[in-house]
Amino acid sequence: MGATTASDKPSLFYNSINDSHGIFMTSKPISSPCIKVCAIDGPTGWCLGCGRSLNEIAEWVALDQDGRDAVQVLLPDRLEQLKAHGKLGRME
Repeated sequence: MGATTASDKPSLFYNSINDSHGIFMTSKPISSPCIKVCAIDGPTGWCLGCGRSLNEIAEWVALDQDGRDAVQVLLPDRLEQLKAHGKLGRME
């Protein structure tokens, strides 16, 4: 059996909790909109893969579920805007 690589694993992160004893991981995974196409569009600042901003990507694991949900609702429109400007392939 070969070694497992990062690309073999699902796009899940685990919640981290920072308390007085430091940062530790919980056992509950959180989903991510990341599709491993990480390139930032200069004019918008959005990732061409998932539609998040660099700040949203960096803060993703620190956001609570409501915060992640608030970002998630923005992503389809952002990706449509990128596509309309010819940044995500051909329009159909």
